[in-house]
Amino acid sequence: MKGKLLIGNYSVVEMRIKYYMKCLLVETPEHVIQYLEKRLKTFKCMLENRNIYPRIVVVSIQDLIKEYSLDVIRIKEYINRKKDYDSPSRTITVGFNIKTGIGK
Repeated sequence: MKGKLLIGNYSVVEMRIKYYMKCLLVETPEHVIQYLEKRLKTFKCMLENRNIYPRIVVVSIQDLIKEYSLDVIRIKEYINRKKDYDSPSRTITVGFNIKTGIGK
């Protein structure tokens, strides 16, 4: 059950990353992280001047900071897992030739 939940969460994060990449017109998840971190910095600066904004705007900014922070964490975790999955040590060698049907 936990494996299915992990795979489900992984695919949701992957879909979200692809959505961000499509909207931002970038090629890699690292670019998405750069964008989100830049936005987080902007939002935090806005919160330092919270006196000039209405309360509803401050609450919305706080919600965006939470959401973007979680997205950055999830994307970094996704990148690390993808690197582990794609590493050469994870490659499995099969002793069977699919074309000829003969084992090695």
